[in-house]
Amino acid sequence: MPTSISNAAIAPQGKTSQVSKPTPGLQQTIPQVRLQVQGANSILVGQNAPYEIVATNEGKEVLQGLLVRASVPRGVQIGDVAVTDGNFEIDSDEADNGVVWELEQLPAGTTKTLRLMINAIQAEHFALGLEWTVTPPTSQMQVHVQQPQLQLALEGPAEVDYGRPQIYRMRIRNPGNADVQRVSVELTAEPYGSNQSEIGDVPAGSERVVEVELTFQQAGRLPVKAKAFSTISNLDSSSNIEVNVQQSTLLATWNGLTEFYQGSTAEYDLTIENQSGIIAREITCNIKLPTGVDVIGLPPGVTRSGDMLRWEIQTLGAQERISYPLRLLMNQLGQNEIGFSCESLTGEPIQATIKTHVDAVADLHLSVTDPIAPAPVGQPVTYEITITNRGRKTAEDVFVVAQFSEGIEPTRVDGHSGKLIPGQVLFDSIPKIQPNETIVLKVFAEAAKPGTHRFRASVKCQGSEDDLLEEESTRYTAAATVRSDRR
Repeated sequence: MPTSISNAAIAPQGKTSQVSKPTPGLQQTIPQVRLQVQGANSILVGQNAPYEIVATNEGKEVLQGLLVRASVPRGVQIGDVAVTDGNFEIDSDEADNGVVWELEQLPAGTTKTLRLMINAIQAEHFALGLEWTVTPPTSQMQVHVQQPQLQLALEGPAEVDYGRPQIYRMRIRNPGNADVQRVSVELTAEPYGSNQSEIGDVPAGSERVVEVELTFQQAGRLPVKAKAFSTISNLDSSSNIEVNVQQSTLLATWNGLTEFYQGSTAEYDLTIENQSGIIAREITCNIKLPTGVDVIGLPPGVTRSGDMLRWEIQTLGAQERISYPLRLLMNQLGQNEIGFSCESLTGEPIQATIKTHVDAVADLHLSVTDPIAPAPVGQPVTYEITITNRGRKTAEDVFVVAQFSEGIEPTRVDGHSGKLIPGQVLFDSIPKIQPNETIVLKVFAEAAKPGTHRFRASVKCQGSEDDLLEEESTRYTAAATVRSDRR
């Protein structure tokens, strides 16, 4: 039995896509689609009948993703299918037989067609069902996502001199598109601890520079660490430099004698040497003089203030040395210490001390004055023995002996007591002869026969290994005395 199908437009059935509540800032357009079925109102059982489904976009916007499903009961078969555009697939299930037509897009005011063959197997009326849906039109609202970023770079020298101030820079950058809020920076230099401060906000795309002056007072490799962070923006960044601190090493050496007699001059060379591989800078030098020591002339650049000698060395190159000659008058008896000390900007302080021992000596001088000629044989003549202590120490227990050659004998003494024995005089011990003191001893004698007679005086004091000798030769005659050359 023929089945009747209306040629009128068929309204879409159910399955209309659900549209959610419009989002603020977005505009949505309701699609306008008209579907028409073109074909015979009646068909014969067992024969194929052609039909067309025409889809028209009556709206003003392009329809994206239009899906049209045509369906017939299970007793009706769908044969060949063809489309002017898009894709199709047979979609049959237990309820009906169908075909799904998919159009990727349907521009406004255009029409697309699906052609299919229908074959009714049973003589029952049926309806050709149509339903459609479209992918909801897409609209976009641009939402700008902002992200702050924090980057830190630590700049500064990796090789530095001990004690010399250095500048380190912390560069804090924000390459993001939002501000980093309340940024703090922290600089740590082991073993000196750390320092933290807040620098405020870092705007997007900007850079902040923080400078810190560091002075290293410890040699070796030391890590310097920098950190920038924001607890509000939950960001942090760090950077570090391993710094090699080079230290100058100075050595001071005294060169000179360590034992002197009181009043003598000591000559020294003080050498200052830089044993390191870097320049030593701003070296302040001091010498402390012991009490009773005077300076005989100062080296260039050296000044004296009380018992201190002071001078400065601006730079002393690597492996370089410099010497300072020093002449001192040693007046103080006993142990003396001459102390040198210096401090430099690039190294540790150093000291060098030389110890001297100053002793006093009794420096006795002996002279003999023989008789004035002429003097007859048998007449008394006078020999004078003069002893002077030119030293700075008292001469104690001084022994004096006067000796005559054969033919002349001592008769008496003056100036100090003594014993007369044949050919000589043994003076009693002289207890003390003070420094710069002079003692004159006189020996009276008579010649018994003419000729050349010799006179010798010797002096020795306790604690001295030196004997002083002085000898005179005198020629005697019966008429007068003629002096001979002294020896």
